[in-house]
Amino acid sequence: MQVQWSSNVIDQEYELDLYKCSVNRPDCSRCMSKVITPSMYECVWCDTSCAYTGTCNNAVDVCGPPEIRNIIPPTIAFDVGMATTHDIIKVSAYNLGLNESNVLSINVNDKPCDIISGSFNLYDQSIMCEAPKCTIDECTDVGVVIISEAGNSTISNKLSYQNPEITNFTPELGIQAGGTTVNINGKLLGTGSHRSVKIGEADCIITSETDTTIICSTTESASEGRANVTVYFGNTTRKSSKMFNITANPMVSLGLSKKSICSGGLEVTIVGENFDAVQDVTMVILQNITENCTIEQNVVVVCKTPRLPSRHCPTSCDEDEAFNADMQVFFDGYVYNMSTFKYVLDPIYFTFDESEHYDDVNDGTLQLLSNTLSLKGKNLKCAGNVEKEVEVKVGGEICKVVSLTEIMLSCTIIQSSFSNELATVTQGNYYVELGKVSLKTTEIWIELGACLGTLVVLVVIVICVLKKRENKAKEGHKKVLLEMDNMVEAVQSQAHEAIAEMALNLDDLEQDLDGHGMPFRGPKEYAMIMMFSAYDARPTEFDANEHIGDGLTEFSRLLMNRDFLLTFVEVINNSNKFSVREKSNFASLLAIEMVVEDKLNYLTSILEALVRRHIEHMVTERKAKQVLRRNEGVTEKLLSNWVCLCMYSHLQEHNARPLYLMYQAIRCYVNKGAVDAITHHSQHSLSLNTLLSVKSLYEEITLEVINSEDGSTLRVKVLSCDTINQAKEKILDALFKNKPYSKRRPARDVDLDWQHGAAGHLVLRDLDNTSKVNGNKKQLNTLEHFKIKSGYRIALVPKQKEANVRISQDISGLNGLENLAFNGGAFDPESVIYADEIDLELGSAVYHLVDEPEENAGGKVKQKKRKIDELSFPRVLSTKQTILEYVQTMFQSILQPASDSHSLPLAIQYMFDLLDREQRKHKVGQDVLKAWKNQSLCERFWVTVINNPENLFDIPKTHQVKDALSVISNAFTDSCSTNQLHYSKV
Repeated sequence: MQVQWSSNVIDQEYELDLYKCSVNRPDCSRCMSKVITPSMYECVWCDTSCAYTGTCNNAVDVCGPPEIRNIIPPTIAFDVGMATTHDIIKVSAYNLGLNESNVLSINVNDKPCDIISGSFNLYDQSIMCEAPKCTIDECTDVGVVIISEAGNSTISNKLSYQNPEITNFTPELGIQAGGTTVNINGKLLGTGSHRSVKIGEADCIITSETDTTIICSTTESASEGRANVTVYFGNTTRKSSKMFNITANPMVSLGLSKKSICSGGLEVTIVGENFDAVQDVTMVILQNITENCTIEQNVVVVCKTPRLPSRHCPTSCDEDEAFNADMQVFFDGYVYNMSTFKYVLDPIYFTFDESEHYDDVNDGTLQLLSNTLSLKGKNLKCAGNVEKEVEVKVGGEICKVVSLTEIMLSCTIIQSSFSNELATVTQGNYYVELGKVSLKTTEIWIELGACLGTLVVLVVIVICVLKKRENKAKEGHKKVLLEMDNMVEAVQSQAHEAIAEMALNLDDLEQDLDGHGMPFRGPKEYAMIMMFSAYDARPTEFDANEHIGDGLTEFSRLLMNRDFLLTFVEVINNSNKFSVREKSNFASLLAIEMVVEDKLNYLTSILEALVRRHIEHMVTERKAKQVLRRNEGVTEKLLSNWVCLCMYSHLQEHNARPLYLMYQAIRCYVNKGAVDAITHHSQHSLSLNTLLSVKSLYEEITLEVINSEDGSTLRVKVLSCDTINQAKEKILDALFKNKPYSKRRPARDVDLDWQHGAAGHLVLRDLDNTSKVNGNKKQLNTLEHFKIKSGYRIALVPKQKEANVRISQDISGLNGLENLAFNGGAFDPESVIYADEIDLELGSAVYHLVDEPEENAGGKVKQKKRKIDELSFPRVLSTKQTILEYVQTMFQSILQPASDSHSLPLAIQYMFDLLDREQRKHKVGQDVLKAWKNQSLCERFWVTVINNPENLFDIPKTHQVKDALSVISNAFTDSCSTNQLHYSKV
């Protein structure tokens, strides 16, 4: 290869620098610059271009004036007095000069554009300056002038001042965590070199922009409240005329459903607050698998579970093999971490071409005798009770699901006739086509002929009758299944609504517990109640005379003698002269004496010896399992007292909160329904025996209760069927929430004062001369009786000696306070009977919701309608389902295994070790050892605590709560029993 330069051929090795003067040197300034064009190139500006000096005859020594080429940005926003500096513009020109000093000044519309020091660019011949502020009137026709050493240059129509405007933005609110997409609408929004958006002090990241729209995404704000929407056009700003409302982040209180099939698509309901400001809700598993959710109400979000990759899907329906996925829910920019979500195996439905699973299949078509379709499969209930999630279609029409088990699904086809219709099953994202189904038609061909005669007719009649009976039986079966399904749906719906409402009601309670704590009783009061709970009298301190004091001192010394005390206890135990109550009192007094003398270790050693002797005696008598079953002797009662003393701190630290929440959940739910003030039966009960036998119609009323201390009002929810005393109790509960019950005024010491504007005041009472009379009985007054409505103002006042009004006997047209008749007289104070006094003063002369039958003249009780308890069972089941979560949490706090953060007190472990040693010593079975431990702790202590939370807390315990706690404690006892439980239909 050869390189030829003109006529010369270069055929040797040289280092050459090849260049052309005109390349990248379009103007004189760059051609004359020693930086861009070194001297050795010998380039000169030749008339209109940069050329080699050897080819130019008219080279110039000085460049001409500049020539403006371009201005960036082409638009600038008018100043409205909000910017501290103005927009920066970049001016590009030919022959701008060799350095920044060559440019003397730049003017925009006859105003100086301050040159930015160091902004001169030799290579592209540009310089930057800060554009002057300008108003609309001043900058209608903008011209730019460059004044340099070589001359001046002027250009028009390359730069214009504009007035961008924000006309609107949506939405007008978003959450504090950010993530809200805001659409800003306006005019000339593309003005300036660059644009940015702030809402308050937080950036809103621009994702898209045009001349009329800017779309941005909010970031996290420092606080809640109202904030300006500000758009920055370079260094000039525009603010919106309205404010953006930054609201609190969503608060999730409950997430229903904790399971999903691998295919996903099952509904998860999330209950909480502040959902109205959220735009998009997304459920995410494994960090990148998402599913969009729907906000149905301001407090409810419904999500579909994402599909789980097949590599994570379990291989069996076993609970232990379920895949635990960390699930997150994104509320715009706020992230809520749900508890571990379990993914289970997809169901498997057998198709109709698998003839081994279906009896009557012809050419892949399932032949049905009725409208009931039974589908077979396996793992159909891995995800729990998902009947509502399963959708079966036949020929595009819904087949209503009647029942679902692990291996079979039954549904009712709506069509009266169908043939070769495709049957499909959908469960979330899971979908399968099973095949075609047809309804068989029984065609009876009657051959005409005298040969068959009467015999054929009889056979046909018998067949028809049997067929009709069979169809009736099937229809009856289907109706029963449908009724059961409706009953289950009603119970589940009622329970879910109650759970969601109670979760919101108890959310404030839990926040109060964090701030103020629970109304605990002191250790001394707790010990006294636990030891003497069954007796009216309790020991008290007194000043003894000298003679008695010396005797007690001497007796106390004797008690500190181990041999004496053991013998003394044994004598009392074996004596028939002391009753069970007296033995129990002695054990409690002995325990108190040891605590007062700080001799708990000594008491422990005495108790250990007594327990050893008691076990040895019972094993000898062949009553090993009954060692601690009864509480008839000093030893058993002393053990109970010792356990309650040792468990106080553990109870406060680990079990008090779930116990208190369980108590409040029961009380809250009971108060949500009607409660009879006389029989104490309630609509929400765990026992059929205490369930309200009548269906009471009522509505919830919100009263404005006036606080007598500061005049403020508090909203309290009551029921229209509540008696006046019941309403007072609910108002006192709201006023003294989480306060000791003993510190508040009793309901019998206050009156309910109805205040209604200028009409005056009315004191409401349970009985007065307007009470309804039914035979020989009076019905207690209720809020509905006085026509009390939501929003009425009520105050609690000290009990009035004389009521201030007399009410007309006729209240049939009562409609608010304005229709009450004032006679100027007063009630007889003795005529006012409170609900808690009724049983003592009037016996059965009054009733509230249920009017029990009374005896007639012949002494016979009037016949009342037969009551079928089983029909009320769904209400009991609904109550159980509503409070189940709180009961389970309580049981878990008691029965949870030992861990680093939780363990039984050392004293209890010491007692269990003692029982272990005695079991090995006497060689009794493990079932006997379990019975000893259950009887010593679970049945002897925990059942008492569950039944009587008022022993630990200063709280009231109504009859309804007492009945519910009794049912729960029985369930706890059964769970700890070592015997097999047997159930019957009775």
